[in-house]
Amino acid sequence: MKYISFLLLLALSYQSFAQCSANDCPCFLKSGDRYTKKKDYKKAIFNYLVARDCDPKLGPTIEKKLTNLFNAIEQQRKDAIKAKEETAKALAQIEKEQAKNQQIINAFYFYEDKFALAYKNNKYGFINKEGKVLIKYKYEEALPFDRVTGFAKVKKKGQDLQYLLDTLGQEYILAENLDELTPKTTALDLSDQNLDSFPAIILEHPQLKILFFQKNYNLATLPDSISKLKNLFFLDLSNNKLTHLPKSFTQLKNLTTLKLKSFNLTKLPDNFGDLENLKVLILSHCKLESLPESFGNLSQLKSLRLSFNRLSYLPKSFVQLHNLTQVSLIMNQLKDLPEGIEQLKNLKELYLWNSLIQKERRTTIEQKIPWCKIFWN
Repeated sequence: MKYISFLLLLALSYQSFAQCSANDCPCFLKSGDRYTKKKDYKKAIFNYLVARDCDPKLGPTIEKKLTNLFNAIEQQRKDAIKAKEETAKALAQIEKEQAKNQQIINAFYFYEDKFALAYKNNKYGFINKEGKVLIKYKYEEALPFDRVTGFAKVKKKGQDLQYLLDTLGQEYILAENLDELTPKTTALDLSDQNLDSFPAIILEHPQLKILFFQKNYNLATLPDSISKLKNLFFLDLSNNKLTHLPKSFTQLKNLTTLKLKSFNLTKLPDNFGDLENLKVLILSHCKLESLPESFGNLSQLKSLRLSFNRLSYLPKSFVQLHNLTQVSLIMNQLKDLPEGIEQLKNLKELYLWNSLIQKERRTTIEQKIPWCKIFWN
C-alpha cells in the first residue's frame, strides 16, 4: 500500500508527463499509449507502471502493452545496429569509389596540376580535378597542354585551321611551315626543321605573337631586323649555335617568355634589362660568365633558369627582382649570392646544386631567406 501511495505521489510530481489526477488510473494508461505512439518509451513505461500500481486489475493489459513496448525497443535497437552496419558498408563503398576515382584522376595528365583534356558530346574541352569545365567543349580535335610549351593544339569543326590554345582560353592561329603563313597567323612553329638561318619571310609578319624556333641546331645568327616582331610574347630559340644576340633584340618589349638554351651564348646585351615584361626566362646550358647590371630591370620576372653556365657572381641589381619565385643556378661557379638577397620576399625555391658557396656562408644565406626552400648538393 505504501508502494502504491509512493507511485501515486511520484505520478503527481510528473503531472507534466500526463495531465492525470492521482486516482485516475485509466488516464495514465491512455497517456502510456499516447507516448508509445510517439515512441517516447521512457515516459510510456512510467505511465504504464503508475497505471498498473494504481489499479491492479489493469495488470494483464499493462503487461501485454509493456511486452509489446519492450519488443518495439528491441526492434529499434536491432534496426539501429543494422542501420549502423549499412552505413559503415555504404561508407566503405564510397571510400572504394573515391579511391577508384582518384586512380582515374591520376591516370589523367593535368597540366600545371589543373588542366586535363576531356571529351563530351563529340567535342573536346578542358577540366580540372573536380570536373569543373575550365575551357568549354567546342573543339573537334585537341591535344593535351604540352609540358614544354604550355600550349594545346586544337581544331574547330568545319575549319582547316589549327590553333594554339593557352590556359586562359586564348586562341592563336597556328602555322607549322612557312607556306602556311598568312596575315592572320599569330603562332608559328618552325622547331626541329634543320634551319641554319632565320627566314626573312617571318619578318613580314609582325602580327606573330608566338614563335617556336628551337632545335634548329645550325642557327648561328639572328638578323637585326628581328625587332620587327614587336608583338611576340613567347619566343623559344633553344638548341642552336647562337653566340650573341643582336642589339635590336631588346626591342622585343612584349616578350613575357623567352627560352634560349644555347650552347655557345657567352654574353647578353648590356641593355638586356629592357625586356621589362619578361616573366619566364630560361638561359640554361649557355656559356655565360656574367649578367649585365641592367638585369635587375626585369621587374616582372618570376621564373629564372640559369643552370649549367659559368657564372661566378650575380650583379648587384639581382636583388631588385622582387617578383622572383623560382631560381635555378645549378652547375655554376658561384661563391656567394649578392648582398641584399633577403629583399626577394617572394622567392620560394632556389636551386644551388654544385655551387662553390662554402658551408658557413650557406648557413648565413639560409638565415637571411628562411621563407625560401634552398636545394644544395
